[in-house]
Amino acid sequence: MPIRRTSIAAALLLLATAGTVIAQEKKLSPEDKQFAEVYGQWKTLLSEIADAQIKWGVASLADRPTFSTKIDALIDQAAKLSPKLQDIAEKAYVVTPTDDQLGRLLYFMALTHLRNDNYEEALRLVAVLNDRKIGPPEFYQPHRIAASAAFATMQLDQAKQQIETASQGKELKDKSLLHLLAAIEFYRPLWNREQQLRAAEAKADDLPRVKLHTSQGDMVVELFENEAPNTVANFISLVESGFYDGTKFHRVLPGFVAQGGDPRTKDTAAAAQRADDGPGYSIECECTKPEHRVHFRGTLSMAHKGLNTGGSQFFITFVPTGNLDGQHTVFGRVIDGIDVLAKLQRVDPEKPKPGMTPDAIIKAEVLRKRNHAYEPKKLGG
Repeated sequence: MPIRRTSIAAALLLLATAGTVIAQEKKLSPEDKQFAEVYGQWKTLLSEIADAQIKWGVASLADRPTFSTKIDALIDQAAKLSPKLQDIAEKAYVVTPTDDQLGRLLYFMALTHLRNDNYEEALRLVAVLNDRKIGPPEFYQPHRIAASAAFATMQLDQAKQQIETASQGKELKDKSLLHLLAAIEFYRPLWNREQQLRAAEAKADDLPRVKLHTSQGDMVVELFENEAPNTVANFISLVESGFYDGTKFHRVLPGFVAQGGDPRTKDTAAAAQRADDGPGYSIECECTKPEHRVHFRGTLSMAHKGLNTGGSQFFITFVPTGNLDGQHTVFGRVIDGIDVLAKLQRVDPEKPKPGMTPDAIIKAEVLRKRNHAYEPKKLGG
């Protein structure tokens, strides 16, 4: 459960709502004692973060960098502690599944995962609660979390079942759930086609693969050379030239995409002097072909400013994004390391935050490719 500057409010909400999880009067199990210790450390960290943020708000401009440094250090400590807290909380809950306050803590952890685009973990953690009722409906709505997370990961039947459970057998009138239900049926034929394509690709087992070593961990992407051969050729040629090494994920929008590949984001003098945000040329879009692939969670796709203007910038989708289908060339998908997406620092170029450091691609390397040259057809440069 990564705690970043952009999600501190959610962490503080968790602290305020969870309350005192371990009742003082009951006999503590070893799991309870271990949890109480780590939970105490967690509460202390969040209190210190809140206090430092208040001091930052009233500090002079000259003193603010000092408080910013302290806040960042505390956030890093919380980020390192949170997986341990969740693991211990789960073990304690298995021992004491009737502890409603402990269940609420796990619920808010699942909600935080959902908000951080870590849908697989959100879905798993809600399942740990095993349909227990640990709060009033206006507070506790695990089936909504499960439905959203199941849809994002294309577990469509489960998403639909969770919506039906959330409706409690009544006529569904909730607009957000009705919209989600419509999206499930819209994506069903698209996902069936995608599964067929992936099964054929797995059988052939010859698609190119690239590993992205990032500041938050490694991701492996498999490239759709069958449907987007020129885009794949371009990507591989840039990877092999070292073009992406040191570039940052300069646009990471929650619930949408993580975008990178702009050479100007490198921490070099040469990069700072570049006038263009690509490789100096563009390639033709392959998104208008009848066989084009569509955007699901973990899809790798080309960014551009208009048809046939893409060059090096790409994005990886957090969720299915049908509005981009046929508009941007899908040329791969994440096959390993999908959890890295949740850890990337959220960055909105239109709302810059001083002192924020975007995550970077430390190195990109080709793991395998087909036995031919990868030389893209360029439109200019």
